[in-house]
Amino acid sequence: MSNRVEEAYNCIPVATELPDVVSQALQRGRKIQKRRSVVKYMATLAAVISLVFITLLNTTSVFAAAYEVPILGDICRIFTFKKIDLEDETKIINVKVPNIENTGNTALEHRINLEISKLISEEVENAKNRAQEYYDAYLLTGGIPGEFLPLEVVIDYDMKCSDAEIVSFVIYKFETKASFYQENRFYNIDLESGRELTLRDLYGGNYKEIVSARVREGIAQLSEERKFYLFDDVVIEDLIDTDRHFYIDSDKTVVVVFQKYEIAAGAAGQLEFPIGHIPEHNND
Repeated sequence: MSNRVEEAYNCIPVATELPDVVSQALQRGRKIQKRRSVVKYMATLAAVISLVFITLLNTTSVFAAAYEVPILGDICRIFTFKKIDLEDETKIINVKVPNIENTGNTALEHRINLEISKLISEEVENAKNRAQEYYDAYLLTGGIPGEFLPLEVVIDYDMKCSDAEIVSFVIYKFETKASFYQENRFYNIDLESGRELTLRDLYGGNYKEIVSARVREGIAQLSEERKFYLFDDVVIEDLIDTDRHFYIDSDKTVVVVFQKYEIAAGAAGQLEFPIGHIPEHNND
């Protein structure tokens, strides 16, 4: 029986192209293996180079200067510490809670981050309560639950300036119900002293005159459409004090901000006026 099987096996015709097919398959296999080896080698090499580059940036000031980037450890940064997303029939709340780090002042970071966390927590709780009050009042007046427009609140932030001396950022709150409402909290922090800057810190004892003059110049340059909404009885000097809202942008320009309804009707929106490049700190 085994002899007949062996004879039958030996009699099976072999396709003439089979040796070529086998040879081609082996060559393709070698090429694929070679490509995989090269890719693996290049990926490993890239990872090593990246690690060395990052290490040099963090540890060698000469290397960092050669690439025109600051040493990473010296950069104060702002990042999303926590997100809050709440949604039901009464509200839609989307929040990003920022924190700062790499200021070189742990106590400063802790104080600012704690203040931000407390501020945003209060805003979220207030929004939840308002949303419920709106919803309850809506139902009491005969409103249909499925047709209620929920209160929408967004809290976000924007870094304006960050270097070894100053960090400036803004926390925004947008609220929409029957109308749109925006509220901001501005942070301008002197990293050396660890305190928040005021316009007086920047422009000295006569800051009111300096800033008011620049704001009036800015108002004169507004479009006629926006000028139309300005309140007639506003005295700019009366609004410039140590609590005046402002931020410092990336090229170190001080920008004074008047929030909606402060000096103009709501249609004018938020008004911002560049005051000029940040001067040397003044201690007058």
